[in-house]
Amino acid sequence: MKKKLFIVSIMLLTAVFAYSQADQGNLYLGGSFNLNASSNKTKAGGTTTDGPKSFSFGLLPVAGYFVSDNLMVGMGLGYNVTKTTMTDDGSTSSSKTVETDGMFNIVPMARYYMFPAKNVGVFLQGSFTAGFGKDKIKTTLTTAMPDTTITTTDEAKQSGIIVAARPGIVFFVGEKLAFEVAFGGLYFQTHAIKSGSGDEEVKQTTSDFGLEINPAFFSFGIAFHL
Repeated sequence: MKKKLFIVSIMLLTAVFAYSQADQGNLYLGGSFNLNASSNKTKAGGTTTDGPKSFSFGLLPVAGYFVSDNLMVGMGLGYNVTKTTMTDDGSTSSSKTVETDGMFNIVPMARYYMFPAKNVGVFLQGSFTAGFGKDKIKTTLTTAMPDTTITTTDEAKQSGIIVAARPGIVFFVGEKLAFEVAFGGLYFQTHAIKSGSGDEEVKQTTSDFGLEINPAFFSFGIAFHL
């Protein structure tokens, strides 16, 4: 959800012409997904300690309409989830903590295409993302003496917005099918997480603004221009 303006792409637009897949009246069906898994271990002498393990998955299908040549307006509905597992094994006790962070996202957007080559184009996309979901933390503590297992669960509601502009490249591999790569971009985002209720309610809000362009903020997608 972080973005950056790619000046090099804009400089390539000296020989622009409209390509038929981006004509007024055409429909756009596409979207993107991400899948990531990571783990780490620390070895000190002959002892190996497992670090946090994480798994994340995101899906954002998008439908749009070309209101004029090269200009598409659309809507995306998506879901992202990240699951992080941490373990701590001691001589007399062990604990396991699983944090599940899930967000539903509503993403209205507009995108403008330009074509420096027949089957290759660049685009600039502006979007507004509104998200809401839950953050759930489940902790299981097991002790050997006495032999007991205690499980606790904490939940918090979360919400956020992102206003972003991001550039990208589109590659047409046929009459209707295209692959898309989007890069980082310029963004502003705010995120709030709320737990408890009444006098015990706790709300934490964070906001940031940035300009990013590195492989960590690339996204890949497939689109049909009908």
